[in-house]
Amino acid sequence: MTRLLMLACLYTLLSPGLCRAEEAPWTPDSVVLWVGREHPRVTAAEYKKEGAEGYLKGAGKQPNPQIKLSLSRGTTQEDANSLTQRFEIAGQPTLRKRIAASLYDQADQETVLVSRKVVLEALTAYYQVWMARRALEISAVNHHLALQLEEIAKRRFSTGQISQDEWRQARLLCTSALASLQQQGAQALAAEEHFRALVAYPEDKTLSLPGGTTPPTLEQATLPLKEEVAARIDHLPEIEIAEAKAHQAKLEADLAGRAGAPDLYLYAYRANYYQVSQQGVQFGVSFPLFDWGELGAEHSQKKMMAKSLKAEAEASRRTLKAELLKALELCKGQMNYVSLLEQQFQDREVLAHHSLMAYDLGLVTLLEAVNTQKNYQTSLLELAQEAVALETQRVNLHLTIKETL
Repeated sequence: MTRLLMLACLYTLLSPGLCRAEEAPWTPDSVVLWVGREHPRVTAAEYKKEGAEGYLKGAGKQPNPQIKLSLSRGTTQEDANSLTQRFEIAGQPTLRKRIAASLYDQADQETVLVSRKVVLEALTAYYQVWMARRALEISAVNHHLALQLEEIAKRRFSTGQISQDEWRQARLLCTSALASLQQQGAQALAAEEHFRALVAYPEDKTLSLPGGTTPPTLEQATLPLKEEVAARIDHLPEIEIAEAKAHQAKLEADLAGRAGAPDLYLYAYRANYYQVSQQGVQFGVSFPLFDWGELGAEHSQKKMMAKSLKAEAEASRRTLKAELLKALELCKGQMNYVSLLEQQFQDREVLAHHSLMAYDLGLVTLLEAVNTQKNYQTSLLELAQEAVALETQRVNLHLTIKETL
């Protein structure tokens, strides 16, 4: 009964296209298109960007005029109305406008960064599903080979060629292979559920993925050149955000430095005191008589903070450049490694099938045949895992450097 359930599980997971032939397999490009339509984190980043844009439109203006209206009743008949307008003449409005522009630039680059993270997260989950299903396929192959080995051992035991204990060992190997198959089936289902929930893929739709010994690739992703990394590093969203924060801090320090600057004001009034009306217009200037130290301390603190953020931005640029160049070289080496694994896989596949025939003829021991099959299974898993790691690295580099998705 257990084997029948496992066969049903394999039929569903490994051949989803049989259930709905009209649905094409999901490729990495399909994932990018699906996620790009709508994602809550991208939407949140867009709202922040819209908010920063609205703030930018209103920034850089002079202070609002203040009007005072009064109406008195009683013994004293006195009414006074006035209009006051303060004018900042030391460049404060321009500085606030530039600060708002810096905030908008940060929000804009944050949208790019969030979009990249969302796509990479979805593709990573996609490759996890592919890897889990590939591991299930490999477990199914291993179980099939174990069944063949058990049949050979049973036949050889019946003819007196091997001991009963050796036949029991072959049976235990088959049971172990079945247990591994069940475990991989559960992991494949878990990976699929995680992916469906992450990208909001409908439960009533079949999730069909391309097969093969290596994962499908993202067609538009290409490995960047070393020169592209050097040319693009200063334009990456991580660096532009860090630079914008440092620039914003410098502008805020400049604004704090002008806290003691004089302001002009216009004062228009009309007063009525016991039916005697008075009215007039005043122009004036106001400024702090002296600073007890608070204004200077705030200016000094913000100026040092701006210098600190500028240094941190440069440190981030160096670190990111070093990581990207390292990842690029590792990716190149990974490509060669995967190519070698593909060559080894073909030889190990032949050896795995030959080991069954050799054991049937009594040319190798059970242990030797089992080791050959394990090596074959290990080579299949290693090839799939390293190929997934390669594709994930390649997509990450492409998204970071080229940003063309």
